[in-house]
Amino acid sequence: MIGVGSQCGGDYQFSTSGSKVVEVRYTLRAMNNYPNTDASGAAELRKKTSNQAYYVENKGDGKVALRMKNGKYLGLSGTLKDGLWVRAVDKPYLWTCYSENNNDIFSLRPSGDTKFVMNASGEKNTDGTHIIICTHTNKNAPNHAEFRFIKVQNP
Repeated sequence: MIGVGSQCGGDYQFSTSGSKVVEVRYTLRAMNNYPNTDASGAAELRKKTSNQAYYVENKGDGKVALRMKNGKYLGLSGTLKDGLWVRAVDKPYLWTCYSENNNDIFSLRPSGDTKFVMNASGEKNTDGTHIIICTHTNKNAPNHAEFRFIKVQNP
């Protein structure tokens, strides 16, 4: 199913399997900037007039996949390690989504190893800052690893 449920910033509640699918697009905001992908597919913070929007696919049990308009997914490729760059990948990549304030701020962790968290490299928010994963075992993520899902009004 596509959309985002209350466990990950949205207000849409999913119905039973086989029901009509509703697509909801979101931009992500981190540290007053927006994750976008560059021409090579690498994720970085960038303020643009039109920021990258994601279809948030609810995979159940707090897991989501972030699909881009071009059909690729925001994910990881390679061995999970500190500093691995988040990028566009061809297949759905599952992130475990944790509420940071029981409202609209979340951390995203690779579902296969939640000791890592997606975050802004170097705790920076300037244009071009890489979006990476790093080790952070505490479920309360630091500010540079908190993301807000903002519903896109006009897809």
